[in-house]
Amino acid sequence: MSSETGESSKRGEELVSSTKILLRSSYKSPISNIIILGLVIVIGLLSKNILDREDKVLPIYVGENTTRIITEETDPILQKELVNFILSFVDNYYSFDSGNIEERMNLATDLMTEKWFRIQKDKIKTHTQKIAAREFSQKAKVLNITREDNGDFTVDLTVVGKNRLNNFSQKYKVTILIDKAKRTELNKWGLEVAFVKETRI
Repeated sequence: MSSETGESSKRGEELVSSTKILLRSSYKSPISNIIILGLVIVIGLLSKNILDREDKVLPIYVGENTTRIITEETDPILQKELVNFILSFVDNYYSFDSGNIEERMNLATDLMTEKWFRIQKDKIKTHTQKIAAREFSQKAKVLNITREDNGDFTVDLTVVGKNRLNNFSQKYKVTILIDKAKRTELNKWGLEVAFVKETRI
């Protein structure tokens, strides 16, 4: 928990404590009781506002000549970050060799939703074991990224690689569905892959 969140919670607790002190005071007149009731309502609303703010995280863009808070989803910085997220996922998911396949799949699955990871877990594990057991390498190059009308992303890419016997090259059209997520140490993007479908072309 961040120090800012801790301070917000502390302020909320102090406001609640102040309310209890007021309620213990021996005011007997109706006017005083009305004043106390009004203060209780105001303090309650303030406390709720402080606690609600703890879950709201606004990304801050720090550039060479400017620093600003990002508040709109259409902000060009967020759109660029979205593209970089897709490039990062595709690179880990499609570029690997027999020596780093486990590390690459771990990085890729860190960017998946928990639901999609559970669906793909056995398949990815089997794939990882097969690649690690033989001489193999491949590298993906993204050719184009398109956002469809339904919100999905279509990624055109070429995979070039080699195994013990042959070199190969294959083009794919990959459909990716992306959900929002909390930013974490493992996922700095605040985005997750919720679905992937690849088609050879």
